[in-house]
Amino acid sequence: MLNAVNMGSRIVPANFGPMRGANAHGKYNGPCGDTMEIWLRVMDGKVVQAMFTSDGCQHSIHCGSAAAALSLGKSREQLEAITPEDVVAQIDSLPVNHQHCALLAVRTLNQAVKDYWCESQQESGAGSAPAPSEIKE
Repeated sequence: MLNAVNMGSRIVPANFGPMRGANAHGKYNGPCGDTMEIWLRVMDGKVVQAMFTSDGCQHSIHCGSAAAALSLGKSREQLEAITPEDVVAQIDSLPVNHQHCALLAVRTLNQAVKDYWCESQQESGAGSAPAPSEIKE
């Protein structure tokens, strides 16, 4: 009988994997060398489905899963407010030497948010008007 440990496999969350039919995608290469991708399906201004992948460690996978889960039901403003601390709180704990995994997940999510709302703004003819989150005081 085959054993997952002997095969070098690992258990992954249900929201792990690329998403067909996504209308937002973010990809971020972290300074640690890990790459994460997040796909979102946005309807009526809110995230209705989120999936992710990561080629990183198990901590990176947990953080990607948490960020994807946190995004569900959120609007743009709510998504932009998600912090690495929110990701860590979602998974209960994260070793100090892996805190960067939460930052990687949030930055990847931010790329997906930017992809959707910048693309939507261009398609709607909104032109070059900055999004509220991009206005600097």
